[in-house]
Amino acid sequence: MILCVTLDADWCSPEARAACLDLLAEARVPFTFFATRDQTPVISPLAENAWHPNFQKSAPVDELEGLALAVPGARGLRPHRLDFAGAGQELLLAHGVRWLSGDMVPDNHLPNRLPGFPDLPNLSINWWDGRWCKKGLEPDWEKMASDQPGAYVVLLHPERVFGREACPGQAGKSLKNVLMDILEACGRDGVRAMTMSQALTDSSRGLTAKTGELH
Repeated sequence: MILCVTLDADWCSPEARAACLDLLAEARVPFTFFATRDQTPVISPLAENAWHPNFQKSAPVDELEGLALAVPGARGLRPHRLDFAGAGQELLLAHGVRWLSGDMVPDNHLPNRLPGFPDLPNLSINWWDGRWCKKGLEPDWEKMASDQPGAYVVLLHPERVFGREACPGQAGKSLKNVLMDILEACGRDGVRAMTMSQALTDSSRGLTAKTGELH
């Protein structure tokens, strides 16, 4: 299965961001960074920059224009709290958005389409750090390393891993330990780490939708 490591920049301090990016660089694992308007692009051959707008805080046009200035050239989008708040497909397409990560479905690993966005392929989030922080639930390691078609998408907030919002440990294990386990899993048989864009265009390696291949 394809593994997509994704970071959401909510509340992200420079220190937490740097610590998280250093860990990913050391592991040599590709990732997708969903930037907010107060962030700069991540400059790394491992990184893909995408947008993380807060449509609840600002008008959709203002959010997208601000992100286009702060992090130009992004093609993917994941809204804060997964709330599009009136930002429709036409607006997103006009600003260069070409794919979404807009829902949380633990067992959905194939590309799909969200209601109202028929022309934008979506990859569901399968595990997120809130599952660890609230319930102590780790990623499904067996599913991640299976030969099943699709992608296993994980979401972490650098501020929850390294910053002031750090999650309490569970049974002597921290969220940083979970992230390190995720990065270590990238070297296992059957796990192919990719950015979100790479995963959505890599149908030759098994990421296909029931409605047809996405190229």
